[in-house]
Amino acid sequence: MRTHTTFVVLAALAVAKPASAEPVAGRADEPVAATTGGAASDAEATAAERDQARQHFDRALALANDARYPEAIAEFLAAYELVPHFAVLYNLGQAYVALDRHADAVAALEQYLAEGGDQIGPERARRARQQIVDQRARLEELRIAVDGPGAMVALSPLGFLLGALDQ
Repeated sequence: MRTHTTFVVLAALAVAKPASAEPVAGRADEPVAATTGGAASDAEATAAERDQARQHFDRALALANDARYPEAIAEFLAAYELVPHFAVLYNLGQAYVALDRHADAVAALEQYLAEGGDQIGPERARRARQQIVDQRARLEELRIAVDGPGAMVALSPLGFLLGALDQ
């Protein structure tokens, strides 16, 4: 006997809407916060870890300024893994915005605001909140509800496949 499966539209999908990203390193009149000094976890990091995080962060900024965002993201993540300072998350969010990775940008910027709290200047916080709103506007939601055992749903960057397995 074959079971029928019904699908309803739960995964975030990006839709093609133009995005404008501010430079990852910020404007010339607004320096980017460093990866050290400020977060509680910084006190727990060794000098070698802080130095290594700074090197990753500096490489990430250089890569981002050359519009090499995928490589910059890897370096920002490496810096954050070594010394999880909230300022890295802002820059990470900007790189995601530049690549139209809207859901990742929202996650990074929300985490930036949560971790940075009162340490973030009011103008930077306002811009981060506005970018979250802008990035969310570029997302669509897909809800998938499966009715019946043996159903299969597969999503991939190339598209999606919905189907049911025979019982």
